[in-house]
Amino acid sequence: MKTVNAGASLAAGLAMTNLGIGDLWLRYFALGGAYPRQKLQAYLDGVGGWSAHEHDVAAHALNEYFVDCGMDHPV
Repeated sequence: MKTVNAGASLAAGLAMTNLGIGDLWLRYFALGGAYPRQKLQAYLDGVGGWSAHEHDVAAHALNEYFVDCGMDHPV
């Protein structure tokens, strides 16, 4: 399984929003994300890697928020 260490890109995208970590995690979980909130926080803080699939689900959750706000997909 491919591991991705790109939590910083998600953290940068999250910083462009008014979402909290809990809000992002709920959106991620609703799209089928499997990791707990604490693991999302650690990933955003640069601790450890995620599977490419889980990273993509989190990025998709964040991108959906941007679309909901009338913006493009920055992550």
